[in-house]
Amino acid sequence: MINAKKSLSACQAARDLGMRRPTVWSMMHRIRKALTQDTDLLCGIVEVDETYTCTKKDDNDEDLPKMRERGCNKQAIVGMIERNGKVKAVKQDKLNFESLKKLLFASINIEKSVLYTNNYRGYIPFKKHLPCYTVKS
Repeated sequence: MINAKKSLSACQAARDLGMRRPTVWSMMHRIRKALTQDTDLLCGIVEVDETYTCTKKDDNDEDLPKMRERGCNKQAIVGMIERNGKVKAVKQDKLNFESLKKLLFASINIEKSVLYTNNYRGYIPFKKHLPCYTVKS
């Protein structure tokens, strides 16, 4: 779809994939919707949390100790959810106040939002910028 000069027709894609045209047409619309970037800022009550993921190589490596949470060399993902609304998840290389500040200020409407986080110390300085509450985990 992306490489074709004038996109790709559902009929041609259906022939190439060996699927029915209505199924391919629906799939193509879902792909186009997923490719659009959501530039709207989250506002209202916004909950933020981070998690860590690892590669299959790390899971299968028997020699390395199994580390968890901060301090490990796993990839950090920051998730933001607007209550009864949109969700955003972003890959982060560092989890400190400066990197979180760039991310949150680009994703959240600071004047119209209340932030709910866990007890990670990187979120403490946000209390100066917007109402920020901690949920003990």
